[in-house]
Amino acid sequence: MKPLFSKGKRIVIFDTSNVVARISAVTTGNNASFVATFCKSLLRYTQTLGSNVSWVWVIEGCGKTRRKRLFSGYKSRLRPLAPLLEAMLPLALSVLKNVRCHLVQAPQGEADDAIACVVTKALHKNPTTQVVIVSEDKDLWQLIKDPWVTVYSQTVSTISEAVVKHHLKGVPAANVCLWKALVGDASDNLPKVPGLNRATACKLAMQYHTPKELYKGLLKNRRTLMVTTIQKQKLLEAKAQVKLMYKLVKLRDKLAVVTTTYKSRSKALRKFLQTHSVFNFSKDELLLISNKRF
Repeated sequence: MKPLFSKGKRIVIFDTSNVVARISAVTTGNNASFVATFCKSLLRYTQTLGSNVSWVWVIEGCGKTRRKRLFSGYKSRLRPLAPLLEAMLPLALSVLKNVRCHLVQAPQGEADDAIACVVTKALHKNPTTQVVIVSEDKDLWQLIKDPWVTVYSQTVSTISEAVVKHHLKGVPAANVCLWKALVGDASDNLPKVPGLNRATACKLAMQYHTPKELYKGLLKNRRTLMVTTIQKQKLLEAKAQVKLMYKLVKLRDKLAVVTTTYKSRSKALRKFLQTHSVFNFSKDELLLISNKRF
């Protein structure tokens, strides 16, 4: 993965499934519309996040097997966009084969694990590397580290540590895992602690980083916890659940990753677009979409 970590080079990491799912929801299964919209998104990313940067597109591995083994209910709810995502993802990957980028996968992990691995390796190689993660997934907020690692969202734009604290009522990015272990996540079918409201969960996640620290504080009966006797009892009863949810949410950043590198091929990209009846991009726009180095 040496090309990813060139000195002084900014890295933009895309959560591929997240990006494709968002576009699929708009284009509703129309191949030509999806391809055109996906390319427009690439053009916008180049204009917004800058050209001459390392693009890293991360795809799913087989990590759901591990999380399913730990918790059989993990992501068990049917997602309406799943069939569309499965149909449109190959089209997105066909476009990316003509774009100067790196396609990364962690065979033993999910996409968010692979993103964590890339971020960790980049900062280890050069602690001042600027990394931008493109995703709407709040699980990735745990990777935010001002000013080097931020998340780019379509709705909020740049998400920094200050933005995370604002949205989570004071919870720092580093404590997002504990916060989510307490409040749960309906989209991943992760249960919350019964009887614990979000306000109290935020106060606890502001003070503590891990379940171990939280329960150590509970046992010491610290007044600063600001929990009622009933809430304390509920937390103690849910101790095993909280530890499991934390383990599921916490990203693994030391997995082996597989990288495929593609070159900018604007002419091949034009031919691919033409096969899908997409003709509305100029030569200069195709150069930008293919992330041509200038």
